[in-house]
Amino acid sequence: MGTFGRLGGLFNPPGDSNHRKAGRVRCQYITCSLGEVRDLSSTGMRVLCKKNPGIAAGQAICFRMYTLEGQELPVTVEVAWVKKAGWFKRELGMKFLDVSPELRMALLQLCRASAYNESINDPQRKIG
Repeated sequence: MGTFGRLGGLFNPPGDSNHRKAGRVRCQYITCSLGEVRDLSSTGMRVLCKKNPGIAAGQAICFRMYTLEGQELPVTVEVAWVKKAGWFKRELGMKFLDVSPELRMALLQLCRASAYNESINDPQRKIG
């Protein structure tokens, strides 16, 4: 069982009816060249694009994902679905293709860090 297999049980509770193969982690402040990464798993991701990228379901595309250290990693995905999310915004559901060891490690680090983003950037927290 790989690292994502162990994480999958943490984020996808028993009896969950969403039929996903892997658990997902909600992301904040994580971006890629297409837009804002909304959630991430070992098998795919959901991205919010600020404008219509002109991408259709079933297409295979390449783009850049940014690690926490600012490194750019090439990502190849198949677009599973496209949904309208506003006047010009679109959400894309994507399945990873050909995941390299470097990308797998970067995804693991992003998943781990994303679990803490909400608590670190809590607007209710007083400063000083």
